[in-house]
Amino acid sequence: MVRRLASLVLLVAAVAALVACGDQAGTMGPQGTPRAVGGSAPVASALPVVSAAPVASGRAKSPPPAVVARVARVVDGDTLKVIISGRTDTVRVIGLDTPESVKPGTPVECFAVRASSEAKLLLPVGSAIRLQADPTQATRDRYGRLLAHVWLADGTLFAERMIRGGYGIHYIYEGVPSIYASRLAAAEAAARSALRGLWSPSSCAGNDHTPAP
Repeated sequence: MVRRLASLVLLVAAVAALVACGDQAGTMGPQGTPRAVGGSAPVASALPVVSAAPVASGRAKSPPPAVVARVARVVDGDTLKVIISGRTDTVRVIGLDTPESVKPGTPVECFAVRASSEAKLLLPVGSAIRLQADPTQATRDRYGRLLAHVWLADGTLFAERMIRGGYGIHYIYEGVPSIYASRLAAAEAAARSALRGLWSPSSCAGNDHTPAP
């Protein structure tokens, strides 16, 4: 009898020890995510956290990582020449498509002159701008032009400003949206709703790639 009582006491002690260890080890959250003792927040992941793109209309909440450049010349509404560290390069603005005004073999298109004039106002020669790469897009296009988002000195996203004013449309290359696609789409919807610029029935009625009247 004494031996049985002793064995029973040892068994109870062992079970109590196992329960205590389980409490200290923590529990598993949804999808098997380990949680700290007491069910607090999940243990920090080893994966890096990527900041979301700014969402404020017209201006970024904080300047995004970018390369400082100066405007050498505006080619047309969506293309410009820039100087980066003393070297001249051609930039094709990501997410923006404006009517053609200088493309070889293509007649000047509807609203193209107005779009180029607006780009020159926003990007005067010698002005400082910031060029931001986009991980969803190529570094250069098939013509060797640098692909970048262009930020004006006042924090305005150039493509968004042009699209909202009705000087161009939101352009998605080969079905791959840019990091600012939602902002640019919203700007186009606003311009279209207001019949602004090339969306006006008195200009192009949205048919920007047609010969200028």
